[in-house]
Amino acid sequence: MSSILALQVKEGPDLLDANTLEKQAMGAQKGAEGSIFVVYSGFVYDLGDPDGDISLTAQQLAKRFQKEGPGMTRGLWGRYSLVAVDMQRGRIYTFQDWLGGPYPLLVCGRENGITISDSLPWLLERYDGWTMDDEGAAGFLGEGRLYGSRTLVKGVYKQPPAHRGVIDVKSGDISFLKARYQFPKDPVGSVKDYVDAFDRSLKASIQDDHPLGCALSGGYDSNLSLSRLREFRKDPITAFTVGGTLGSDERPAAMRIAGQYQDVRVVQGEVGPDTLQKFPRIVYQLEGALYERGVFLQYVLSQLAVREKVKYLLLSEGADQVLNPLVRITQWPKKLKPIRDFRPYDMISLVVLPKNGLMLRDTGVTPRYPYIRERYLRVTRSLYMKNKMFKQYHKAAVLKTLPEGIAAELQKIGGATQAMALFGDTCSFEKFKEKALSLRWHDPSVSVLVSNKNPMEGKMDRCLKLIYLYLFEQVYIVPKDAQARQAAAERPLNEYLDQIVVKQPVPELKTHTRNPQKMRILRMFKRFC
Repeated sequence: MSSILALQVKEGPDLLDANTLEKQAMGAQKGAEGSIFVVYSGFVYDLGDPDGDISLTAQQLAKRFQKEGPGMTRGLWGRYSLVAVDMQRGRIYTFQDWLGGPYPLLVCGRENGITISDSLPWLLERYDGWTMDDEGAAGFLGEGRLYGSRTLVKGVYKQPPAHRGVIDVKSGDISFLKARYQFPKDPVGSVKDYVDAFDRSLKASIQDDHPLGCALSGGYDSNLSLSRLREFRKDPITAFTVGGTLGSDERPAAMRIAGQYQDVRVVQGEVGPDTLQKFPRIVYQLEGALYERGVFLQYVLSQLAVREKVKYLLLSEGADQVLNPLVRITQWPKKLKPIRDFRPYDMISLVVLPKNGLMLRDTGVTPRYPYIRERYLRVTRSLYMKNKMFKQYHKAAVLKTLPEGIAAELQKIGGATQAMALFGDTCSFEKFKEKALSLRWHDPSVSVLVSNKNPMEGKMDRCLKLIYLYLFEQVYIVPKDAQARQAAAERPLNEYLDQIVVKQPVPELKTHTRNPQKMRILRMFKRFC
């Protein structure tokens, strides 16, 4: 999964020349007649094999595309980004799995060619004259990510989840079309059936890979993973738990739980002011795909995995989205619609997969997700109403499955990576806020919508997004080559803060103490159920 998908088609008489494409496309494979090229990153399986025993090759996919055309993805699943070049039609088709792929798939069309890649640094190296998309940056401040095909770089587009891209090579026109991805439901009759379904997903996720690490919290999802893993894997397991220097901390509960297992070694990490100094590096690794406070935890987790020489990391993220029907509501009333083009599993597509995939790609660690494999997703769809809003069926099944001592220790504490943990002697929030609110993206008329009880957390989060945008510009737009970008990413945050000039008094951020939108969603959810 760590390979980079890279393809560049240049303008000229050899526009779709076979020899040129074969050299330029990393891992390209010809179809049976030589008129199709396929290149992909990640892993692709046949939908008839939801446990994923044998991954399809690029050669097999090329043959499949020749036979079925762009509709071939209806029979595929996995975590993949895929490009098919049809030399006869002069078209390029881009695909990702229905959850959005392991990394964002980016497309750029310039006067002298078309470039497609799942690596922003690789793509930016092909051309000069990049600029920041300030309109996109304004949208980024709202959600910490961009919906649709827009990115933070002008002229670079990303493929939206559950879409396929169609590029006309001669005209350079790029369009993204919605694609249908359907799979059946697998009803479960008992808790044993449910746990058996999860076991199949878990076993298929790890496939005897060594060495193996497991992210552990004090909640239900990661402890079900570790408990079941311990049932059929007897070799030592390294569990990672990360908390903040301030705010809520799940590490004590995770340590007590892990102590009840045999051959589980716990490695602890901490999010603090030193982590904030690595913000430029974090922004570089995330490639402008997203921001949320969890990226700091994920950075610490990735560094621990590298230090412990773990090759595969079992993650329980995605469970909330597949088990909680609230995120599956697709027909939002106009007054209630929180984001444009909302669709089920957006949180997985736009946060979970890119956050982990991009953060771990440079480290050589591969994430594994038992909660978002196709076989398990079939089961969760059948439990749609039983789980209701708070994963009720799932939690009851976990409590019946876990040993009594472990079940008694479960306590999911939110906010293990609260923003307050990031600030201290090395960088006070007052200094950070003064610099952040002087940036050109800050709009004093926009209030901060806070959904948690601490209004200060909302202010910190807003300022972190603003500095994220500034660092993205300094790391990706200002440098002119790969070496300069790498050097910019390694500079500590304070060096960047010192070069921001505050030109005028900074207005205080307005803050809501309640989230009226959230209350409307909850009232609507009660009617929905």
